[in-house]
Amino acid sequence: MLVNRNPNLKNVVNYILDRKGTYQAVVKCQAGYLIITDCRTNYEGFKPSHILSQFKKGALQAITFTPEGSNHHFTVFSRAGKSIKVIDTQILEGVDVGTINQLWYNTDLYNQTQYQAVNASNWASKAYSMNEQVTA
Repeated sequence: MLVNRNPNLKNVVNYILDRKGTYQAVVKCQAGYLIITDCRTNYEGFKPSHILSQFKKGALQAITFTPEGSNHHFTVFSRAGKSIKVIDTQILEGVDVGTINQLWYNTDLYNQTQYQAVNASNWASKAYSMNEQVTA
């Protein structure tokens, strides 16, 4: 279940809805040009949040989702500089603290208050889904 206590994430959408489909990423190459690439999703245990960690820091600019049987591309992630303009709930629910701390720490995704709200205790904890509280 999504828990969003981050005031910087204002435009959270719900387009994926556990549907199967294809993902495309808009990525900035080393020369500074934007390129569009198909994302690999045919492996066991794929989650939309895995796309956030498939590219170098700062390269990923947007992700689109095309449901099976449709020709419509839905923007499920978009950023402009440090600001996250659009993000889907399926991506937020699956992203972990380690991915944010390594690749997205200078963006709106990084928020210590959010980590505390979901009981995140290590880098493997989910950043936007409630984690079980560990008692010693």
